[in-house]
Amino acid sequence: MEDGRLVYESDEQYFYEAAIQFVKEGVCLLGGCCGTRPEHIRAMAEAVKNLSPVTEKKVIKEKPIIQLIQIQQVHELSLVDIVKSRRSVIVEFDPSKTLPMSQFLSGVNVLKNAKIDAITLADNSLASPQINNVACAQIVKNRYHLRPIVHLTCRDRNLIGIQSHLMGLHALGIHDILALTGDPTKLVSFPGASSVFDLTSFDLIRLIKQFNEGLSYSGTSLGEKTNFTVAAAFNPHVKIIFSAKIRSSSGIEAYLSNFSVFTIA
Repeated sequence: MEDGRLVYESDEQYFYEAAIQFVKEGVCLLGGCCGTRPEHIRAMAEAVKNLSPVTEKKVIKEKPIIQLIQIQQVHELSLVDIVKSRRSVIVEFDPSKTLPMSQFLSGVNVLKNAKIDAITLADNSLASPQINNVACAQIVKNRYHLRPIVHLTCRDRNLIGIQSHLMGLHALGIHDILALTGDPTKLVSFPGASSVFDLTSFDLIRLIKQFNEGLSYSGTSLGEKTNFTVAAAFNPHVKIIFSAKIRSSSGIEAYLSNFSVFTIA
């Protein structure tokens, strides 16, 4: 490019030599494109005028070199295994409500140095928009090598969106989920926002169990089974503790024997 114009620097000699090589490789028709001038065509014609077309050419196939590499599979302890084996420290840390993430990342680094076992990431807690917790989970997992527990609420996504979300988590290798109904949007003044609630947290737990069996909500095959560990929230600060205990029992029954972690909020 010179002074805003495309300039083609290949001269006639280049075309002359290239034409000979093309014919030797079996090319039967030669020509030019942008930047080709009469002198270039004349050079190619001169180069090939005494050459005969190649009608047969032996192609030597190179044998591919196959190198077998033994990959040692590392078994990652599930969150349940960790909780059962020792006293565990799991910290909830909200994603940033603004785009700069320096404060969030600094906090994650402090938690990593404190040797916590896992970090839970809220899903637009108190019905306020935050940086997507799946994006934060990827950063926590890949950059800081911490185990993320992703909160998943029923407030912001319909049934299609929740299933898509679960499939995405599986694809990213994020297997720990805290299933929540979610704070209703009426908690904050956010004009135009609405709550979906196609599912309750109990329904969500049942859906995750179904995904772990390789089936979607409608019962169709997902092609493979997910391996989600499910957590739920239990609030002891209620007026009628018996009702809360009944709700917690319902959550466990929704997941049957595979209910993995029960958190106290």
